[in-house]
Amino acid sequence: MKIIFTATAFIIGFIATAQNFNVSGGLVLIEGNSFITIEGDFKNEGTVALNSGSSITVNGSTTGDITYNRSLPSANWHLVSSPVQGQQYDNTYIETNELGSNGSNKAIASYVSSDNSWDYLQEGNTKTFDLGTGLSMKKASAAGDISFTGTINVSDVGVSVTLSDENNLIGNPYPSYIPANVSSDGEHNILDVNEDSLLEKTLYFWDQSVNAGAGEYIEI
Repeated sequence: MKIIFTATAFIIGFIATAQNFNVSGGLVLIEGNSFITIEGDFKNEGTVALNSGSSITVNGSTTGDITYNRSLPSANWHLVSSPVQGQQYDNTYIETNELGSNGSNKAIASYVSSDNSWDYLQEGNTKTFDLGTGLSMKKASAAGDISFTGTINVSDVGVSVTLSDENNLIGNPYPSYIPANVSSDGEHNILDVNEDSLLEKTLYFWDQSVNAGAGEYIEI
C-alpha cells in the first residue's frame, strides 16, 4: 500500500503499515496512540506533525521534515530527548515553547556525569539537540507541548557514556518506540544489545507522576 496526501489537511488516528508515504502539500496530523510503519520511503513536501504518544517508523529513506509535539504534563522538570535531527535551540526556541528561565539560565539542561551537575543553556547561546542525548526541560508556568522539527533519523545512533559509578542521561533518537529490555523484545533491546558496554544492565526512567507529583526514578 502506498499512502499519498495531496489535499489541505488529513488527520490520522490508526495503526497502519505502508510501502511508501508521500505528502505533496497541506497538513498531515498523526494523533496520539497512532502507529505508522513505512516499509519503503518517506517524502514530505508539506507539513507532517505527530502528537505526543504517536509513532512513525521508516525502513527506507526520508526526505523532508516532521514536527513532533511532546506533551509535558506539568510545569515540573522532565527528562526528554529530540526524536528528530537538526533541531536547534536558543532564545527563540525557549520563547516559542514557553520554557522557563532563571536569570541567564534557560530551562534546557544537559547532564554532566563527571560531577552530577546540570549544564544550562545560557542567554543568547545556540545549540543543536544531539541524537540520543537526554536533556532536562521545564515549562515556564503550566503544562503544555514542546515541539521538535527536523528530519527522521533512520540510522543507528551511538552515544558516548561514562563507565563509572556515575549515571548517563540518554534518550530515544527516533519518533517511534524502541524496546528497552527483554520484556519488550527478547533479543533486540537496548540493554541486551549494549550489554558489553554497560557496567550494569539497568535503565532508570523519571516518572513525574509519583510521590504526589514530586517524581521519582523508576528502575527497569
